[in-house]
Amino acid sequence: MKIGRLVAIYLALLIATASFGGLLFWGIHQQTLNSIVNELKLESNNLINQITKQISLAFIEIHSDLLYVIEQQELRDLDSVFTSQSALLSLQESWKSLALQRRRYDQIRFLDISGKERIRINYNNGDPIVIGEEYLQSKKSRYYFTESINKQPGTIYSSPLDLNIENQQIELPLKPMIRFASPVVDSDNQTIGVIILNYLAENILNDFRRVSAGYSGEAILLNWQGYTLLSPESAQDWGFMFPDSPQVGINVQHADIWQTIQQLYQGQVVNRQGLYTFDSIHPSGEKLSDYCTSCLRILLYVPTELINSRLWRQLTNTVYILCSTLVIVFVVLAMAFWNKEKRKINERQIQHLNQQISTEHDLF
Repeated sequence: MKIGRLVAIYLALLIATASFGGLLFWGIHQQTLNSIVNELKLESNNLINQITKQISLAFIEIHSDLLYVIEQQELRDLDSVFTSQSALLSLQESWKSLALQRRRYDQIRFLDISGKERIRINYNNGDPIVIGEEYLQSKKSRYYFTESINKQPGTIYSSPLDLNIENQQIELPLKPMIRFASPVVDSDNQTIGVIILNYLAENILNDFRRVSAGYSGEAILLNWQGYTLLSPESAQDWGFMFPDSPQVGINVQHADIWQTIQQLYQGQVVNRQGLYTFDSIHPSGEKLSDYCTSCLRILLYVPTELINSRLWRQLTNTVYILCSTLVIVFVVLAMAFWNKEKRKINERQIQHLNQQISTEHDLF
């Protein structure tokens, strides 16, 4: 047998076996990758639905409290000559009780049509107090008053989720806050002021942390402009509140997906950076719009690196088994070919020997 021919045949067998193995591995790789991505999609969809439901329920409870307060008749009696004092005391006690029971309102206030605080209850870390008249302030120039005083009766205004500011400085420790407000009208349906609930948003942030604990990827809460309010990179959270800190948001770090989020509000996208699942919530319960500065965005992100890590963990055993199988197949084929070639050689030798015997027989 010619060595060159044998090497060429073995090389062809090796190439054929490797090509078959490569195609088989590619198919297993794609099937495993699709399975992992589908599992992550399902996990992300279930989680984002749970988070959205949890936060929405919290906001619905606030709406219920707010609408209850604005319907209290005593608000319409504050300017009455005969009942103003009793109405004031009744509201103060009622709101102190509400603040204590709910444990989620830092302040409950009534601002009259001019923006002057008429009643203010401070939660005071679980010991609600009535703020004396001499300490009540005018809030006529504050954005939450100017925005809410012109709302239609029965509708709710919500401020952006940000950090509470006292005396021109961010309060420490940080106190995340959303202000919910709704106008109060008299019997003639004329606006006489607004009720404002300062909601301690740490409640929904804690819900977000609790529900998203154990998620395979990163769970991120964003404001409408794409800046993080709660994320694994806590050093970047609330950066928009601190002018001296780096102004880095999802709109910069993930520019491609940010455009999609702005257009769709809700969805799921897989690209070269990973798997993104997103949804949006309007704290006031109104319809989402491009101009909803108080709306929140929820983003779940599974990086490509994490997907690949999980993929190769699952493929490790497959690679070992596949390589072992291909080696065995190659050895079996090589031995089969060797035996076949050896048999052919033996047959040719026998034929040649028979021919020699036949020739010698004819000579005799």
